[in-house]
Amino acid sequence: MRAAALHLAALVDQKVLAHPDRELVVAGGRRWSYAQIDDSAHALASALADLGVRGGDRIAIDLPNGPEWLVTLLAGARLGTTVVPLDPALSFHELRYQLRHSEVTAAVVAESTGGVDFFEAYEELLPLLPDLHCLVTVGGAERWTDGRVYHWDDVLAKGKHRRRPAHESDPAREPLAIVYTSGTMGKP
Repeated sequence: MRAAALHLAALVDQKVLAHPDRELVVAGGRRWSYAQIDDSAHALASALADLGVRGGDRIAIDLPNGPEWLVTLLAGARLGTTVVPLDPALSFHELRYQLRHSEVTAAVVAESTGGVDFFEAYEELLPLLPDLHCLVTVGGAERWTDGRVYHWDDVLAKGKHRRRPAHESDPAREPLAIVYTSGTMGKP
C-alpha cells in the first residue's frame, strides 16, 4: 500500500465514504458522526489556510479531550501541517518553551478549562512568540481580540463553504506530530 494511502487524512476519507453517519466521537451529551467531524475538519483547514497556515507549518492543540481536539488534528493532517499537542496543565513557562521551541504558527486553545483562564495566558504569550500568527479559541463568550485571535465558531463558519484540497506535498515525508514528553534531567 502506498504511504499516501496510510496518511491520516486518507484513512479518514475512507471511513467517511464507507460510514458517514456512524458515530466517531461521543463526548458527554454530544455525539459526532464521521461526516460531521470531517466537515468541521475541512472547514477548519480551509479557514486556517485563508489565515496563512501552510503545509510544513506547526499547529498547537491546547485543548482538553473532545471533538474539537480531533477536528484540529484532522484539519492539520489535511493541510499537511505538523500538530503539537500540548498538555493543558502546563505552567506558563513550560507552555512558552514548547510553543517557542516547536515554532508554532497557529494554536487552537480552550478559552478556559478547569477554572484556568487560558485566554489570559495566551494574551501574555502572544508578544513573546513571533512565529505564532493565529490563535483560535474554543468555548466561552467571544472577547475583544486583536488581529491574530479568532473564535472557533467564527473560524468554522468562514471555512464551511470552501473545500481546500488535502496536503500539497508528500504526506509520507511530513511528520504528523511533535510530542513533548517530560524531561527527567532537563527540558522536554
